[in-house]
Amino acid sequence: MEEELIRFCAPTLAGIKSAGAFGYPYFDVYALQNRIQRLNQRLLPKGVLILPLRLKEGRALIYAFRPSMLPVDLSHPIAQGVLSAYKYPKNDIVLDLFRLAERLEEGRFPHEMGLFLGYPPLDVLGFILNGGEHYKKAGLWKVYADEDGAKKRFALYKQYTAAYLDRYLNGAAIEELVQ
Repeated sequence: MEEELIRFCAPTLAGIKSAGAFGYPYFDVYALQNRIQRLNQRLLPKGVLILPLRLKEGRALIYAFRPSMLPVDLSHPIAQGVLSAYKYPKNDIVLDLFRLAERLEEGRFPHEMGLFLGYPPLDVLGFILNGGEHYKKAGLWKVYADEDGAKKRFALYKQYTAAYLDRYLNGAAIEELVQ
């Protein structure tokens, strides 16, 4: 799980993005919970928390986030408007994450999840309003607003992912990578 965490969440580990997520196969839910608990013992003191947001048919949606950064992202006025439209509670990150987990179980993918992944609120709103069409650029997310800023962020995230993966594959412990 550590390598996947780095591949999909290096910018979060680096402290330049509030959150990331990835799919992870599991055969035993208790073994998965133990693995997540051990990771949290190592990463939470560094400011990163790992949660399984959804478990379905042997696949877990693993969510890694910075509890100090996520509330800032979700407090953006556009983010607040989107979350309110989907009946998220205000200003309670724990309840927001429970609501997101509920929305993941409803059948259709909750596109507001982009807000929980640190995507720009205008891009998340643009995606929702346009049904994923008419975007300016596609990369780590579909860009509807600041194309130049998104290009820079895509490059920065790619740079951190490559550097962190290289360090990890050359023997660095995952907690050593967390800034």
